[in-house]
Amino acid sequence: MLDVALLVGGALLILSIVPLASFLARRAARARLRASTRGELPPQAGPDLVADLTDVVAHAAGFRFRLIDTAGSELGIVTHAAPDLTKGASMHLADGRRVTVLEVYGDEYGQEGNVRATLVVRT
Repeated sequence: MLDVALLVGGALLILSIVPLASFLARRAARARLRASTRGELPPQAGPDLVADLTDVVAHAAGFRFRLIDTAGSELGIVTHAAPDLTKGASMHLADGRRVTVLEVYGDEYGQEGNVRATLVVRT
């Protein structure tokens, strides 16, 4: 488990990140325990189950995007339910401001820092 501290809007958030393999192992152990008490056989964990869980975790957490303004200053990293945002898309920031996407940088430089893309936005 990895603890990460983030400073967001003046508030300190401490997140515990559990590796996916550890999460799946604990989930399988709980399923075996529940199945043994009911006399059932649990589903087997295979590549399809891992792929499905990875999609579920990514969707639940949202997709991360870096936001910069037209001057190039970083506004922050936000999560959004959509995996791909295009020019003209709009979203609300945590402080309630609405921004419009002017450009999308989805190349290797735009994805630095484990984000889907860097978005140039107009506030």
